[in-house]
Amino acid sequence: MQFNKKILIDSTLGLIMGGGLVFLVYEVVDKQTLLKFFPTESALSNTIFFSSVVLAPFVAIALHELGHLLAGLLQKFKTELYVVGFLGIKRENNKLRVYFNTNVQYFGGVAATSPTKLLEEADLINKYKLILISGPIASLVVAFAAIGYFLFNNSLFNPFFGILGVASFGIFLATTLPEKTGIFFTDRKRFQRLNDKGEIGKTELAFLQIVNQTLFENTCKNIAIDKLALLKNDADNIIQFWGHYFEYQYFKDNNMADAALKTKANLLSYKSYLPNAFWKTLAIE
Repeated sequence: MQFNKKILIDSTLGLIMGGGLVFLVYEVVDKQTLLKFFPTESALSNTIFFSSVVLAPFVAIALHELGHLLAGLLQKFKTELYVVGFLGIKRENNKLRVYFNTNVQYFGGVAATSPTKLLEEADLINKYKLILISGPIASLVVAFAAIGYFLFNNSLFNPFFGILGVASFGIFLATTLPEKTGIFFTDRKRFQRLNDKGEIGKTELAFLQIVNQTLFENTCKNIAIDKLALLKNDADNIIQFWGHYFEYQYFKDNNMADAALKTKANLLSYKSYLPNAFWKTLAIE
């Protein structure tokens, strides 16, 4: 129940921010400019407008996540996951496949890449910092470009670019202002955690190292189990969960059935913090 309350609070804050942004645009922008959303009084113009209301926000999300993805690929990382709405691309058996996404936690977009080799601590941190800031930067660039097109052109595509610009700026704010969206830290908060010189920074580094090692080796058998204490002692419930989850996988992969069973009991106490669809994807037996 605690998780559901958190989701409700986050969703309400998101609606307030989105509604506030739309209201601000309506109040600040002169009415002549707003009329550019309807360049002609025709059925085609209305169709493009209402189609843009649906499509432009998803394109804004896709471009934000593409910023993260490209930052990883340019650093010779490989694609692990790319999801926008119902469209999903994930790596399975070392091959990418397209699938129909039903996990509501991913509807707002997610992109994940991983190194093709194990990296030194400083290199790992710097590369992930670049990946984290690339999403918001992409959104800000798209916002300025789309709004520029909207302001200096008068075509049937004005509604699409106008909404794309506003949506992209909204995503920029949403990923740089709050601390979490759902169960995930925002890009800004993850960047701050990586930059932390204390226990939080050590925990974030340990999390990255464990995730990348398991993806690289396709097993949790060889992870440094002593680092899991950092995750389990973190103030955030979801980080604690990942500590117990990787511990469970470590015992399973090393055929330590009794220890795995004991750790699974700890995992179940965190189930209320996770959406059912997300829990199912982890295949906790």
